[in-house]
Amino acid sequence: MPAAMLAPDVRDPDHARRRFFTVDEVNAALPRVREAVHRVRRGLVRAREIQELTRDMEEYYGDAVDTDANLERARYGALREERTGEERAVAESLREIAAVGGEVKDAERGLVDFYHLRDREVVYLCWENGEDRVAFWHPLETGYTGRRPL
Repeated sequence: MPAAMLAPDVRDPDHARRRFFTVDEVNAALPRVREAVHRVRRGLVRAREIQELTRDMEEYYGDAVDTDANLERARYGALREERTGEERAVAESLREIAAVGGEVKDAERGLVDFYHLRDREVVYLCWENGEDRVAFWHPLETGYTGRRPL
């Protein structure tokens, strides 16, 4: 019987709502996931840079940061709009990964897990940005530190 057809572990009450992936299915989804993870990581870096810039302006201008007394008011507004755009783009990329069936465990590292059945046990297939293919799995409760080769 193929792995996807095995009954899930009865100790897992949420199994009926999950999609279980084979290694081949995850590997087939990786080009889309990889691109979305790259967008997330770039967006997080830029949003953090913008946050630092706007925080500096807020500290310098105080309550006048968004008034005509701030000679950089237009730039401050543009930076805030850009940050909002970056945050929306990150959220959209995270939704794209979730739509594929991945669970982002660490956005900055690019760590994504996919449910999998291994010997009738619900586990995660674990992929990290920079890896060519999914090559690790771990029990649900152990996380990254419990990664084991397939």
